[in-house]
Amino acid sequence: MAAMIDNEKSLEELVWAITIAPGRFSLIFARCNYISLREQQVQHLHKNCSVPIREITLQPSANKLYSQIQAELGEEKPSAVMVLGLESVKEPNIDDLLSSMNQVREEFRKNCPFPLVLWVNDEIVRKLLRQAPDLESWGKYTVFVRSTDNLLKFLQQKSDHLFDKVLDTGAECFLSNEEILGPHSYQELYAASRDLTKSAQQLPPDLEACLQFAQGRARDCLDDAIRDYQQSLWFWQQSNNFVRQGVLYFHIGLCHYRQGQLDRTNSQEHWQKAKDSFEECLKCFQQEKRDDLVAKFSVQKGKALRRLKQWDELKKLASKSLKLAKKYNLTPQIAQNHGFLAQVALERKQWRPAKQQAEKALKNLHTLPTQQHHDQGLYLLL
Repeated sequence: MAAMIDNEKSLEELVWAITIAPGRFSLIFARCNYISLREQQVQHLHKNCSVPIREITLQPSANKLYSQIQAELGEEKPSAVMVLGLESVKEPNIDDLLSSMNQVREEFRKNCPFPLVLWVNDEIVRKLLRQAPDLESWGKYTVFVRSTDNLLKFLQQKSDHLFDKVLDTGAECFLSNEEILGPHSYQELYAASRDLTKSAQQLPPDLEACLQFAQGRARDCLDDAIRDYQQSLWFWQQSNNFVRQGVLYFHIGLCHYRQGQLDRTNSQEHWQKAKDSFEECLKCFQQEKRDDLVAKFSVQKGKALRRLKQWDELKKLASKSLKLAKKYNLTPQIAQNHGFLAQVALERKQWRPAKQQAEKALKNLHTLPTQQHHDQGLYLLL
């Protein structure tokens, strides 16, 4: 309730700031960390403001705000202008855009005779202070927030959806946080965490573990990602949540597997760690009697075994996984396991079985979208 009252007050302040000085430049920063809340407040603003507000939405490639405003307005003389999408502008364009705003700030004052509302989040404010401190000092802030209950609900929903989507996708591909949760989702998760801290609300341990998982998935450094995953894994081990343990072991395995690709000198060591992690992943799913998940995720252990040239174990895994994949009608996994069996036969110089398994792999691959034809070239050679 308090957050709702605060937002109503902020909206009134924003309406007042827009209408109090018609025909004169003024700069207003509407600060909001959540796109859905911002969209809601933009609707309220249009409804409650007595003057029409011209919207300008920036594209990720934008690098000049003043030029874009002038180009879009032309001869138009709006009562007020509202700029959306600053958080969508990519690096390094956003730094260039903010720096140029600072450099031409007097042009805004001279040639923009209207209130200018810029929607910003915490990250954009930090960049403003660094890249455009003079322009920032001209502005007035209005802040829109979410309630504690709303923040907790938001974090829970996003966290559950992240785990659910990873489980649904399986080992076929790695979807980023943004692909799963939507644009800027990672920033919103951590904004929610910070906002809860500001309100003296301690983050529940399960949500903290979820955020560690999300953070690991967003890391560029594989060692940092592994540390995040291990911290999250510890909580799920204490709470005996074997499915989420399996998800964490799978991601730890992906990191080790990638390290094996990047660090050729120590590749065998990395791939062995990857295999061990994928094995723990499958054990966790088996503990919960989730053969459907075993079928979805076993392929990655097969890839590690292939790298390690452990052909006997790969044949055993692929034969078992193939039965499960057929049981759950998982065509990509069926194709991949036939491919593993083809490669085992090839290594043993069993040409006829190799050709037969490769043909079965190709037959299943041809029923899939082109982007899922990972090993088609190999099978065509058999």
